Amino acid sequence: MTNENEHVICLDGEGVVWHGGTAVPHAAEAIDMMRKDGFRVIILTNNASRSSAQYVARLANGGFPGFEERDVVTSAVAVSRYLTRLGFKNDGNNGGSGRKIFVIGTEGFISEMQKNGMTVLTTSNFDGQDIHEMELDPTVGAVIVGSSEEFSYRHVAIATRFVIENDAMLLSANQDGSYPYNRRVLIPGAYALAKCIGTAASRNPIVLGKPNPAVFETIDGLKDVPKKNIWMIGDRMNTDIKFAKNVGIRSILVLTGVSKQEEVQMYDRSDRPDFICPNLIEAFTIIKNTA
Repeated sequence: MTNENEHVICLDGEGVVWHGGTAVPHAAEAIDMMRKDGFRVIILTNNASRSSAQYVARLANGGFPGFEERDVVTSAVAVSRYLTRLGFKNDGNNGGSGRKIFVIGTEGFISEMQKNGMTVLTTSNFDGQDIHEMELDPTVGAVIVGSSEEFSYRHVAIATRFVIENDAMLLSANQDGSYPYNRRVLIPGAYALAKCIGTAASRNPIVLGKPNPAVFETIDGLKDVPKKNIWMIGDRMNTDIKFAKNVGIRSILVLTGVSKQEEVQMYDRSDRPDFICPNLIEAFTIIKNTA
């Protein structure tokens, strides 16, 4: 049964709510306004560096209290729930396949996998072993790539061997070749790392995270909400707005992040956002007037 009374706003993180470690001006005020008007607010980020719990703490410390873990959906959450549907979860209660995953990513990314019942291997499991001669665990069925500043030739070599010799799936946590840090520099993203492995293994990565519509299915509590009651507000045409188009929800591009007005004109009209706004407060004003 659909819930006509529930209204949801999905917000991208970087470029919409925060820039690096700094809140976007008036973002906290806008989120407070959304909640006071009865909207459920969800953070839907492609960033794979932190767990949902870490994001909740970061948001609270940064002036955004009131978020629960179910309201923070990272690409790590999307990956773990996708793997659960494929039978990788090994909690002893659901007949898990016993398959393991080899993960490249931050501690937060890895902990999200483990919290959701995955049996995780990392390069540390092979410390001291020669990458050419080491025996592979035959139960590893997927290689998962998130963001990692420790990424190295050893990561590529071990991951490539799993993909080729075990025929393991190669999954990228998102399709971000790079992402902005404090609006000044671009840092290589998960997809750049996954493509490195994919090139070595002659395998195209499966990409989760926005704009993959599978992400929508991993958000708790949206199944019964009419799509006309759900909005996506983001700063990237190729991820946030494309995601909204892929799942059939309305979208607003805010000009506080990556994509600018000129970029929008490069897209076909059918691929453009429903609205373009300079900031989050004006975006919510539009939602109130059209909801």
